Amino acid sequence: MFARDTPLFPAMDPGLRAKIFSTMCSALERLRTEYDVVIVEGAGNPTDVGEGDLTNRELAQRFDIATVLITKLSAGGGIASLVGTYQLLPEHARKRVVGYVLNDLLDGTSFAEGLASQASARLGIACLGVLPNLWAIRPWRTREEELDGLADLVESHIDVDALGFGARRKYAS
Repeated sequence: MFARDTPLFPAMDPGLRAKIFSTMCSALERLRTEYDVVIVEGAGNPTDVGEGDLTNRELAQRFDIATVLITKLSAGGGIASLVGTYQLLPEHARKRVVGYVLNDLLDGTSFAEGLASQASARLGIACLGVLPNLWAIRPWRTREEELDGLADLVESHIDVDALGFGARRKYAS
């Protein structure tokens, strides 16, 4: 039905695409009635949107969801990617960006602080935290250990209060 390199949603029947997006919206609305905070995770770059692509950026726009940009430091070029992504976002999407996170730091806290300072000066938004490389800390044995470890890292390394969630809440992701 689709070639290996065919973007899935642009090649899809528009009626089916609309039904999928409607289902996503209904699911998000249901989760928002059950939880104080719902995290909508995106993958890839939010500026890489082809005509007709279905992205979490559409959900963010429809529901006015605060957005956090996350960049991976270990592969190199993370700050350039972060700055470029932010600058390429449409103005309405940039207004929802509340900060960014530097992810996958292999070592060097002072190095990360310097990167964060440079990025914040260029972007005019705050660094919400720096997450170390998970495997450098501990080689997780199970998926549950990895998820628990990630939750602990987020709690100890990210300024969650800057997101406006207030006191500890029920989270869904």
